Amino acid sequence: MIRCYIGHSKGTVEAEVAKIIAEGEGIADLNRVVLDGDVIDMETLQVHCDTLPFLGGAKLVIVRGLLSRCLKEKPLREGLLAYLPGLPEHCTLVLADDALPRGRETTALTKALRDLPGATVDTADQRRGRPQVSWIEENAPRFGCGISHRAAEHLAAVLPDRDTIEQELTKLAHYRNRTGTISEEDVHLLVPQSRESNIFAFVDAVADGRRRQALALLHDLPNQEPGYVLVMIARQFRLVLKAKHALRSEQAPNEVARAIGLTRAPQRAVNRVISQARRFSVDQLAAIHAHIARTDFAIKRSRLDPATALDLLVVGLCSIASRP
Repeated sequence: MIRCYIGHSKGTVEAEVAKIIAEGEGIADLNRVVLDGDVIDMETLQVHCDTLPFLGGAKLVIVRGLLSRCLKEKPLREGLLAYLPGLPEHCTLVLADDALPRGRETTALTKALRDLPGATVDTADQRRGRPQVSWIEENAPRFGCGISHRAAEHLAAVLPDRDTIEQELTKLAHYRNRTGTISEEDVHLLVPQSRESNIFAFVDAVADGRRRQALALLHDLPNQEPGYVLVMIARQFRLVLKAKHALRSEQAPNEVARAIGLTRAPQRAVNRVISQARRFSVDQLAAIHAHIARTDFAIKRSRLDPATALDLLVVGLCSIASRP
């Protein structure tokens, strides 16, 4: 029997493996093998699969990461597909892998696996948005809690993959003592990526001149030190100023990203900085940096309450940003 899980989280694969063990006959601990697909060769895989189970019963062989290698190594792929039709009846082989890249080779590989006798291929839809939200809502009870729709949407928006989502769901469920419903407020409080998402949304609102939204986001930032908020505002406008200078030589977006030190940032973040740089004049950016420096001085000298100083700064910067 062959079971392929592509794009599923480790927790989901472990749950499926637990079902296989519960439904199988005589899969004792000594008859379970976990192999690293990044390093294993076909000869070693065949030895583990072909060897008879200890004291009879059935055998379970789990290989993680082999399918990704198969896409890169044609001989390995051909060897695997040639071997699998003759997989011994006593062996259940589980092939678990991260989401595979789209393309003809991936399509051909998954089709070949599906066509094998007794094989199933379970491919997860890991796109952000509705598929991910549905998955979170369906799987939250596995961690002992329900989850509100808004909280699920927020997790789907800020977390990159299902392994990370499962880690955060475990933490949130413990916080809730495995009872009740995880709320959006719980996510804001406990998930680091949520806090980072909020601060970046805030500085973008300031740079775009959206005063009402910027103030609302500022007041909604959970437990953020005024000094950190000021640093993040200053960072954003330093990036905008650097991008402004880089754009003078008509550099491509990837060259601008390199010039301002955002080579590892998502492309949408780079595009936002470039868009803001094109909208501001050099004089506006000079005024903004002077305003930030005055606010920093006022807070450090205790001339203004930090919360009031930040409110005034946001109003002032949004006023400058909204000028034509």
